[in-house]
Amino acid sequence: FILIFCPNIFSQNNCNVKNFSFKAGENLEYSIQYNWHFVWLNAGKVTFSTSLKNYYGTPCYYVKAAGKTFPKYDHFYTVRDTFTSYMYTTKLEPLRFIRNSNEGGNIIFNDIVLTMKPVPFIPL
Repeated sequence: FILIFCPNIFSQNNCNVKNFSFKAGENLEYSIQYNWHFVWLNAGKVTFSTSLKNYYGTPCYYVKAAGKTFPKYDHFYTVRDTFTSYMYTTKLEPLRFIRNSNEGGNIIFNDIVLTMKPVPFIPL
């Protein structure tokens, strides 16, 4: 009876998420290795960082990941990647995502802004 006539009793409207994954001010650095038969080569590094910022008046997490190959390996394959994201501190939902990648000359740039306001449909 409850499941049929009160379906929103279990809904998660305006649900706040408790974040146990990371805190503002954390930094991580990993080394990127390339396996060539039985030889492992340190080819680059990737860093992750988090901070608190204001995004147009909204407090948010600013998360950045940046990866690159070491200069001595750039003549084989160059990697310069940066991924950044602004997220609500309460719900951990994204507000904006930016990708700026250069992998072996393949360049990709995405700038995605998410909005909670409905966008009007305009026919062509």
